[in-house]
Amino acid sequence: MQIRFIAIAALLSAVAPGTTALADDALPSALEKVSKDQIAAFNREDAAATLGFAYTKSPAYDTAKAELPALFEEANAKAEQVGFQYVGHDDEFAVARVKVKVTA
Repeated sequence: MQIRFIAIAALLSAVAPGTTALADDALPSALEKVSKDQIAAFNREDAAATLGFAYTKSPAYDTAKAELPALFEEANAKAEQVGFQYVGHDDEFAVARVKVKVTA
C-alpha cells in the first residue's frame, strides 16, 4: 500500500495581533507545531483537518483528497514525526524538511 503525506509549504499566521510575520526565532517552533498538528489530524483519521494543512494547489492535493478517506477505512495507519529541520525563509515562505514515518 502506498501512502502519500502532503507537506506544508508555508506558514501563514501571526504571532500577535497587529503583526504580519513571525519573528525569525519563532519560525522553527511554529513550523514544527504545524507539522505535528497535521500529523495529529491524520492520526485521528480526520481527512478534512489533515487536508486543511495542505496547499490546495499542490499537484498531489486532489489525489490525497480522494485517497485519504479510503486509507482511513482500510488501514490503521499511524504517522509519527521522526525528523524536523528548519531550512529558512524569505519574505513570503518559511521552509522546513519534515521526515514522517507512516505505518499501517
